[in-house]
Amino acid sequence: MDQGSNYDWTTIWSILPEKAQENLVNPSAKAIGDGVGGIFTWVFHKPIEYMAVEQAKVESLKHMTAEKLSKIPENKMDFSKSGLMVKALEDSKYSLDSEIMREYFSTLIAKAANKDTANKVSPYFSTILSNMSASDAHFLSKFKIKFESNEYVKGPDYIVNNDLPLCRMKLTGPHGEIAYTAENSTFADYNKDKLQAYTESLELLNSFRVLNYQYGIGKGHFRDDYEKMYNLLNVDEEQKGIDGKSQRIHYLTHAFTNAEAEYGYVELTSIGQSFANIVLL
Repeated sequence: MDQGSNYDWTTIWSILPEKAQENLVNPSAKAIGDGVGGIFTWVFHKPIEYMAVEQAKVESLKHMTAEKLSKIPENKMDFSKSGLMVKALEDSKYSLDSEIMREYFSTLIAKAANKDTANKVSPYFSTILSNMSASDAHFLSKFKIKFESNEYVKGPDYIVNNDLPLCRMKLTGPHGEIAYTAENSTFADYNKDKLQAYTESLELLNSFRVLNYQYGIGKGHFRDDYEKMYNLLNVDEEQKGIDGKSQRIHYLTHAFTNAEAEYGYVELTSIGQSFANIVLL
């Protein structure tokens, strides 16, 4: 099926079984389930028949989607973006093995059916998701943080944070040789007790204009994070090894004379902020 930028996804809706269209327009819970079931059958029956996807994974996505749709108030239901919903299902076909990807796709589909969010959903969002791995999805989830409400300030349970700290260790040789270790690392979990490199996820999401990242310019609000990163990189231990002529790291035949932490940050673009607010919240 042609999925070019000029493809009119409303034509997909127009050739869906009439029963599925009627049920989705009808706001009752049973009709929502029947309508979703009809669309899923239409989109996935051939991939299931030819064993390109597992039926159990399709059922999981269907139940996730139906559950989210059932929580939308009747007066907020809007199926004018039905073409986007079907495009998202088409794009999800080869991402169903991962639970987090099924979660993101079901959220995107439900947001396309909600009057409050439908106009914020772009066809590009399901294209981004279709190119992401489970690892990319887990990295993206780091931008979702718990909102700290108090007696004076109330807000949603979670919000999208705009940026994350990055770090790497820079090794310099006597003739200007440079090498990096632990490149493109940030905290692996919310407890911030270890670092993990996310080079592939950063490159993929950067290529889709979801985020930008750079080194050499730190951000003041990451001061405590950078201090923690410095300790986790073991920069002092590395320098002691260099000074003792027993450094652990060599690059080609060069021995290094200096080790230092280099800091940076990763930041969501405007497209990335819109995308994250749709699929993460």
